[in-house]
Amino acid sequence: MIRTRKYKLYPNKQQKERLNNVLEACRFLYNSALQERKEAYRTKKVSISFYDQEKELTECRKEFPEIASVNRQVETDILMRIESAYRAFFAKIKNGAKAGLPRYKGKDRYDSFTYPSQFRVSNNRVNLSKIGIIKFRPRIENIPEIKTCTIKRELDKWHIYFSYSLEDVKKKPVSSKVIGLDLGTKDIISLSNGEKIKCPRFYEKSQKQLKFRQQRLFRKEKGSNRRKKAKVLLSKFFDKIARQRYDFNHKLSKTLINQYDLIGCEDLEIDKMTEGSYYAKSIYDAGWGQLVYMLTYKAEEAGKWVIPVNPSFTSQTCSECGSRSLVFAERTAVCKDCGLIMDRDTNAAINILKRTFEWLGTNHRREGGYELDEARSLKGGNSGGSSNGTNKIL
Repeated sequence: MIRTRKYKLYPNKQQKERLNNVLEACRFLYNSALQERKEAYRTKKVSISFYDQEKELTECRKEFPEIASVNRQVETDILMRIESAYRAFFAKIKNGAKAGLPRYKGKDRYDSFTYPSQFRVSNNRVNLSKIGIIKFRPRIENIPEIKTCTIKRELDKWHIYFSYSLEDVKKKPVSSKVIGLDLGTKDIISLSNGEKIKCPRFYEKSQKQLKFRQQRLFRKEKGSNRRKKAKVLLSKFFDKIARQRYDFNHKLSKTLINQYDLIGCEDLEIDKMTEGSYYAKSIYDAGWGQLVYMLTYKAEEAGKWVIPVNPSFTSQTCSECGSRSLVFAERTAVCKDCGLIMDRDTNAAINILKRTFEWLGTNHRREGGYELDEARSLKGGNSGGSSNGTNKIL
């Protein structure tokens, strides 16, 4: 398992200038290498590979002093970024998806560079080749051998990301602590035990302040210092909203993983759901993808299970009799066949839990002390906790 930790850097004035210069040199190399590829194909129908450009790097360093001032390993990583962008482009074309060629990076679009090697970390200081020793906080604790480090500029601050590998954790036997989870925009999650967590809607609640800051930005003269300051203030506010959402999903996912051994959730294609959708803004505000990603990697580290299941007709199917004859009244689902009356999201969460049991029956006939018959005997309304709210998430 590859994991990453983020720390805040505290460079001095000279180091900030040096970091900005290195970042600008990296952007220049990226755009130059991308231009070479595009021009070669446009004029000669020749495809230039990563290895071709890597060989030319020595001559480029002699010709351009700004490129020579950057660590060679960092520049190699930049060329690999372009290679990865082209591979992703051709993969999308092959799959018949919409794809655009890799684009040139403006000053606001290129914000990081990576050291694959040639850096040293000691306590709360990192020694970067051709930059120097920079302090960061908090101190590194209980991290195995660091593989790479990435320096990133985020607005007017600098952060460092350390990537390291962890040994795969053996999956624990699944107990009766299982739950189905339905994602929504009103309630970010609805559980199969009847519990719900309201969506905080940080973006929606900030609309008034956002409108005020956007108006201040657009009233400033283009190219003026006041407009630049207003743009920074607006960016900081967007960043605050993103951090609020990240913190909420981080805590929610941690609580769920601590309480349950197995979580069944919908395998949603969020990009397709938001394409031209009226609910796109609400979906992005909820941060479904971020929450599921956090649940997945936390489960891997804890040796627990997060199983994505097919979401088709989970909301339209009755969790009691399995028919698709539900009638909806506001947030309540009523079954015409068996007379079931239940919250529509809870009904969907129970169906997700049942499909999770089916997945277990197909892929894992027995996991430690967990039997398929035991799973089927657990009713959706009682699995994973009591429906009277005694087992609260938050």
